[in-house]
Amino acid sequence: SSDQVLHRTVANTICSIDYTIIATDSTGQNRQTSKLFAGVYDNEVGYYEYGSIDVPFLGPGVGDFKVTYNNGNVELTVSPFTSNLVDYKIMVTSYKE
Repeated sequence: SSDQVLHRTVANTICSIDYTIIATDSTGQNRQTSKLFAGVYDNEVGYYEYGSIDVPFLGPGVGDFKVTYNNGNVELTVSPFTSNLVDYKIMVTSYKE
């Protein structure tokens, strides 16, 4: 399903957050590495995906990532491109308010 929550943090505790995501679909033999950063102010979140690498290079990727504000939280979500089981490894760097 779309917009699956991968990470959640309370919005009023941070002013910015960075994500490095390594998503691996072993069945489809695809891996996607993506980098996103987001700025947070009150109940607004703006984000930018500034890098994504698919392996194999011409592969379909694994999913579409977004950072959103939802009910007092900042959430990293994914809309997968596959119904296969995907392993997500995520490095999170948050900056305190």
